[in-house]
Amino acid sequence: MDRVTVSDNLVTAETSVAKLAGLWLQYLRDEGRIERTTVNEYERVLTKVVIPELGGLRLRELTTSRLDMFPGPTANDERQSPEEGEGGDGLHAWHGRPL
Repeated sequence: MDRVTVSDNLVTAETSVAKLAGLWLQYLRDEGRIERTTVNEYERVLTKVVIPELGGLRLRELTTSRLDMFPGPTANDERQSPEEGEGGDGLHAWHGRPL
């Protein structure tokens, strides 16, 4: 299989979050280094949570202030990263700047 590379210019500032998610999932499947069940779980989260909220946005529209409004892990989420559990996400200083 031919894998998509960054040089193919498929991802630009005008690319939607939904399209990027689809390209990323396909890349993971084509690469084959991650278990199929893990990729399926990524797809489930993208489909149920991320794409309904952010899928229509273009990458140039993603700012930290916009993402701060996006629902994150809950206090009961045991898979919360250590950074998230240490009392701050460090993003507030970057409000309004593109990622």
